[in-house]
Amino acid sequence: KYLRSLSSRMLLETSVNFSRRTNNEVWPSSGDKDWAAETGFYGATTNPLAAGPPNVSITGYATIGAVNGIPKIWSYENRQATAALSYVRGKHTWKLGADLLRYDYLNDSWADTRGRAVFQQTWTGHPVADFMLGYLQSSRRSLSPNGPHDRVTNFSAYIQDDFKPFTSLTLNLGLRYDLFNQPVETRGAMANFLPSLGKVVAAGYGAMSQTDFTNQITGVGLAPYVVMAPDVGLPNSIVKTDKTNFAPRLGFAWRMFNSTKMVLRGGYGIFYGTDSLYRMDDYSQVFPYAITQTFSRVSSDPTVLTLSTPFPASRAAAVGVTSTYAARP
Repeated sequence: KYLRSLSSRMLLETSVNFSRRTNNEVWPSSGDKDWAAETGFYGATTNPLAAGPPNVSITGYATIGAVNGIPKIWSYENRQATAALSYVRGKHTWKLGADLLRYDYLNDSWADTRGRAVFQQTWTGHPVADFMLGYLQSSRRSLSPNGPHDRVTNFSAYIQDDFKPFTSLTLNLGLRYDLFNQPVETRGAMANFLPSLGKVVAAGYGAMSQTDFTNQITGVGLAPYVVMAPDVGLPNSIVKTDKTNFAPRLGFAWRMFNSTKMVLRGGYGIFYGTDSLYRMDDYSQVFPYAITQTFSRVSSDPTVLTLSTPFPASRAAAVGVTSTYAARP
């Protein structure tokens, strides 16, 4: 923080701030060895950060293996610069200032990257017997970690006058302007369904190439229902920024009838705010940026889907991530 008196009537205040908060929650054996290979379970992630045996569910019994949602890795960074100038003249104390804030949010979800296996009593009449034989009811896996790498930059400016028309009355008059930009996913991995278009609007291709992105949506029949944000006149944030956030402020303090024991205070103001960035996760944790495959058994052959072959290509089906979160563009 920097303070400087420019004159007997004028004071300058500036500050620069940085903060970072992180979470690195991993399962206890992360990085020790290839636990999936040790247990004969192939096809899930081999990344040392998350590699391990699958989450095994046996109907009526405790789950075996690490929680499928671990690792949980995220970071949140704030960078802020502020400046304010105060000026005193006669019955007026003026203050004007500006605030620039940029924050970055990264949340990589590794849920189901080790895979998930479900045993019921389909084949033998008892779930534990099915487990001992390795005969699965179903399985699933996420092909890679997914989640937002969001960035947003906001700007605010204000002017305020503390005016004393009388010794017993102080008026606080001010106006503030807030420009709250919409978050942008730095890789373009953001999509939202717009009912007005009847289509899913995608900001970009994420970590994929344009060809890979097109192949993914074409492979599941979604190509006619997906458009890119610039092609329909929308920004990379998909949601347009509201640039009309003017916020008047009015307050007063009155020493009633020049009393030294009683003060009447009041005020009115309009205030604007933004959503927390973690509420935007669902924009990025959707197909094709997040790809989850499910595998179902063949009723006539228990050897098609087993604990040793949990992800046969012939039984793969891609599923998306449903969400109730949306925003008006």
